[in-house]
Formats: sequence, structure tokens, C-alpha cells
Amino acid sequence: SNRLNRSERDQTTHAPRRDEQGRIPIPPKAAPPPMPEELTRQAAAYRLWYTKEDRAVCLSQLELQTIFDLAFRRAGLPMAFSQGFSPAPLLSFGKALPVGVASRAEWLGLTLRENWEPGEIAAKLRGRLPRGMEALFAEKMPGRKHLPQAVAETYTLEFLPPVRQNDGIDPDGRESLAAWLTL
Repeated sequence: SNRLNRSERDQTTHAPRRDEQGRIPIPPKAAPPPMPEELTRQAAAYRLWYTKEDRAVCLSQLELQTIFDLAFRRAGLPMAFSQGFSPAPLLSFGKALPVGVASRAEWLGLTLRENWEPGEIAAKLRGRLPRGMEALFAEKMPGRKHLPQAVAETYTLEFLPPVRQNDGIDPDGRESLAAWLTL
């Protein structure tokens, strides 16, 4: 006999069970555990405006989601959660800003389980965001389904001169700007 033929390797031992018609029955899908109603209640939707400057320009969109999730929890905001197997706070971000780009007017949508004054939300977040990020203000949004996305955006490009000027580097950045515009 072959020593490699153990029962755990035997195909017939692990053959699927079949019903009377010879079909393999599909088990019913498991339902997600019920969420407490107070965690899924959606009382009010808000749009929070914030800055992303200084060292915060190195943060990606996924990192921003984690940062805001933690900041909202630390601020004691009663976040509303989604349902299902992996409940998550109901947050909705605007279009993703590229890593390395600063902004003075970014926004995200958040849904709370309770009605709060918009000014109170921004005040609770002060000092709870990383350096380079600041909660500017919040505004209450009518309805709670989908926040409108921007159709057009206005931006300004700023070219900063190099710090070291005595190493043959273009001090005012004109040559660098001209080279960049010819790309």
C-alpha cells in the first residue's frame, strides 16, 4: 500500500454531500448579525470643510478616512454606522486629492445619530487632527441620501523658489516653471 494515501487525502472522504436528485445543496447564506438600532439611526447629514497643508499633504485618501474616523471618535461625535458584516462610520469624501498636493478647502460628508449644531462639530474637532489639518466649519445638508459632488473646481498653482540660492539653482523658479510648462 502507498503510505501517501491517508484518509485526509482521500477524495471520497471529502466528496460533497448530495440530495435525492444527486445535486450538491447550497447552504443558505449567513445573515449578518443585527446592529443595534441606535447605531444605525441617521438623524442628520453634515458637510465638514477642512484644510490639508504642511505635513498633511503626504496623507493618502485612505489614511484620511482613518484619521477622521479616529478624530470623530475622540471628539465624541455620535457617528451613524452602516449595516452588514463589517459596519463602518457613514463618511463620504469628495474627489481624492493627489498625495503631495495641499488644499485650503477640502470636504467630507458625515452622518450623525443625533442633531448637532454645525459650529459645534468643527469646534469639537479642533486639536484632534494632525498638524497641517484644521476643521474649518461644518454645514448641515438637506436630506441624507447623496451629497452633491463638485462639477468644476478652481485651483491655483504656486511655485515656491528653492531654499538654497547659492548652488546655481534658479532663485526665483522661472527656469523651472518654463521647463515644466514645456512638458
